[in-house]
Amino acid sequence: MTSQPSRPSPKNPVDMLQDQIVLLNHIYQAQQEQLLLLRSLNEQFAQLQEVLRQSPKSMTRVKVEDINMRFDSMVIFLFKRTFALLLVGIVFGFIFFCVFMMFVATMPSFFQRF
Repeated sequence: MTSQPSRPSPKNPVDMLQDQIVLLNHIYQAQQEQLLLLRSLNEQFAQLQEVLRQSPKSMTRVKVEDINMRFDSMVIFLFKRTFALLLVGIVFGFIFFCVFMMFVATMPSFFQRF
């Protein structure tokens, strides 16, 4: 004889409804806990907003009036800046050239119409 897995006996509809009621009660309790947590978080957020409204603005304006730099170090700084700008210009020029060439390569049918 082969053993077949035992199948649970079908439940009575009343028992199924009672199980559903128990599950719904658990869900309801979990939702109530979540609501309490959300309310407490909302109160904390409102308190923080009130504190921020009452605190003075912490923005400070700064005006640079003088850069105390020797002439030779300023010249070296300007040469470094110029070199960096040239490199950036070359890289952007190369990227623009590649994009332009891709545009031209994909549009030969457009130019043949005229």
